[in-house]
Amino acid sequence: MGGVLHGDLGESFATRRPVGGVLLDAMPVSLLLGGTALLITFVVGVPLGIVQAARRGRATDRILTVMATVVYAAPSYWLALALVAVFTYGAATWGLPPALRLPAFGMQSPGSELHGGARLLDIGRHAVLPLTILAAIGAAGIARYARTSVADILSQDWVRTARAKGVAPRRVYMRHVLFNILPAMVVLFALSLPGVVAGSIFVESVFAWPGMGRLMVASIAARDYPVVLGATIWYAALVIFANLAADLLLPVLDPRRAG
Repeated sequence: MGGVLHGDLGESFATRRPVGGVLLDAMPVSLLLGGTALLITFVVGVPLGIVQAARRGRATDRILTVMATVVYAAPSYWLALALVAVFTYGAATWGLPPALRLPAFGMQSPGSELHGGARLLDIGRHAVLPLTILAAIGAAGIARYARTSVADILSQDWVRTARAKGVAPRRVYMRHVLFNILPAMVVLFALSLPGVVAGSIFVESVFAWPGMGRLMVASIAARDYPVVLGATIWYAALVIFANLAADLLLPVLDPRRAG
């Protein structure tokens, strides 16, 4: 325990390297992949939830609900393999344009020595498929949560009063609705970050991204217990940090305080 408090997580059985160094190599990859996917998740999921709540009970709401449920319920590894079959192997077989032929494995093209913008573009093309999987599953869940929250706010008396006074619909949604669900969304964002980083195990394994997820799978298979325990400690610290950040932000985002 004393060593853990000083950052000493032991030595990897497989690589004979300090566990902290092994985790430091993998963590930036998972944070980049998971953090970007989380941003896309909320940018897509919250507007979808607002649209569903605004058209509650109509055909648009029903269609989006079915699509969100199917995507959210589908296993991530199955969706990953399906996208690989379509956009990697299928694109070459069907003669699709090169822009639609996306690489399936690794962060960069093997054997390439790219620099600057070309390197970033290559990493971006490799990130399209794993980001699509993580963001689609996350957005489906966030949309359902946002739909419920927005529907509850739309049923409040003060929202009906604003509409009765002739307030423009855009102002009702931007000022009254979105502003009041913001604290809940921030808390959900903070609590989702550890889940995205820890939940990308299957996606990183399928797409061979050298992040925490793939490291955990390899360490478990090799019975590299120090790395598994070290990664668990990092995940626990991330959960604590995310909860603390959410608690500190809540008073700032309280709409009653802003009013």
